[in-house]
Amino acid sequence: MKRTFTTIWNKGQHIFKAPTRLRAQLRGEKGFGTIEVVIIIAIMLAIVLLFRTQISRFASKLIDRVFSDSIIDSL
Repeated sequence: MKRTFTTIWNKGQHIFKAPTRLRAQLRGEKGFGTIEVVIIIAIMLAIVLLFRTQISRFASKLIDRVFSDSIIDSL
């Protein structure tokens, strides 16, 4: 199929409409509202703050395992 300038231009127009669609979705009842998003972020932040030592310990162990030379030494 031969692509002309108009077909390429028409397909690219949706990029310019994205902010308008996002605003409409945030204002509409179908999408998440700002308050719901703020509540979800607050809950996630509270969970992270409650379990920060366990999360930190888990991340440290994971990083140590990933970057350890034990696999290379076993060869």
